[in-house]
Amino acid sequence: MTDSVPETVRDALVSDLHGESLGTDTGVKCDFCGSLVDITSSVQYEALHLTDLDGVKNALGVPDMWLLDGVRCGDCEIEAIEPETDGIEEALLVVSVAEANGVYSVDTTDLEIVSFSPGDEGYYPPVVPLQAFLEQVDVGMARWHRIRELLEFGDEIVTTNPIKQILSNSLEIPSSIAAFDPDPASDQAH
Repeated sequence: MTDSVPETVRDALVSDLHGESLGTDTGVKCDFCGSLVDITSSVQYEALHLTDLDGVKNALGVPDMWLLDGVRCGDCEIEAIEPETDGIEEALLVVSVAEANGVYSVDTTDLEIVSFSPGDEGYYPPVVPLQAFLEQVDVGMARWHRIRELLEFGDEIVTTNPIKQILSNSLEIPSSIAAFDPDPASDQAH
């Protein structure tokens, strides 16, 4: 994690994310607990930019720009994105949400960058099978932070083969993730 954010990164975040559609009519839901997010005040979002993962970008058709990667309600807010992933710029942001004619979108006018990780820092990326990306429709699975969140929040994918396969195939596993056992039944076998 770095304390300073290059002005070029800040400018790219503002231009790439401003006006990004968040949905319609039903409100904005927290990607971590599912509750409605209070959009009357600023909202915390994670964002990513794949800087050195051309295989993932090409296979999934990911544009070379910043993408939103998870909104958080007040109860699910965090202070930093950890662990960091090499090859991906990651940012934890506070933005406003605008609503017009039942459509919600990001307003980066008063963008606050809470935490930023440059693309050349962090752990070697997790090895995620293409099928897992396609099934989950989640490019964020290329981030160790997302894998940790899946483990922490007990997402149903945790008990399925993709997470086990990701952990067994990855070249480097952050200690905060290695501490999780994706197969609770294995504890009973010991």
